[in-house]
Amino acid sequence: IYFQGFAEATFPGIDFKLGSATELPFESDSFDLILHGACIMHLADYEQAIGEAARVASQYVIFHRTPIFTDLTPTEAWVKTAYGVPCVEFHFNEIELLGLFSHHNLGIVTSTDVFKTENFAHRSYLLKKVA
Repeated sequence: IYFQGFAEATFPGIDFKLGSATELPFESDSFDLILHGACIMHLADYEQAIGEAARVASQYVIFHRTPIFTDLTPTEAWVKTAYGVPCVEFHFNEIELLGLFSHHNLGIVTSTDVFKTENFAHRSYLLKKVA
């Protein structure tokens, strides 16, 4: 609630909605584009967040800077400290992640690496809703 008050005070006249990535307070197909910026990597229920993004998008979803393994390493959860607080961070098996996108009727338009090593990358995906 603090962040909503801060946003409204900083940008008066704009209607801000507070919600969870796993339970978005919007009707289906409400937005042309949904952008997740380094978000699903911090959500234990990342599949629900993918489904919610697909539900409220009418056309496109972008998952920006998603940490993935480009080999057969399984999805792993890490606990780390960020901004002074402990948090979880998932590094996804890309095959599993692409399967989740497909399960939620999201097809890849393109992807690009923000950064990459031999078997790990932060990859951004532009996805289009498919029937």
